Amino acid sequence: MANDILMELQTGKIIELMKQGKRIDGRALDEYRKLEIFHNISQNAEGSARVKLGETEVVAGVNSRRRKHQRWSGISAAFKPDL
Repeated sequence: MANDILMELQTGKIIELMKQGKRIDGRALDEYRKLEIFHNISQNAEGSARVKLGETEVVAGVNSRRRKHQRWSGISAAFKPDL
């Protein structure tokens, strides 16, 4: 029951903001989050990048081939969700 009340309050808030032409985070409906892309951020990977979209950030590194006596690291990534 408490979840139903909370959901109703959130839905009402979202509908009110949409009528004002805004999103829940205050941006306009046609406004994008800031995007930043940084490449070659790691010296230990053949390819690497850090991408930020608003408060969400993803970091990835890639090695494309196996070396003798070395494990292939594949893709490694760290993910920080937008809260």
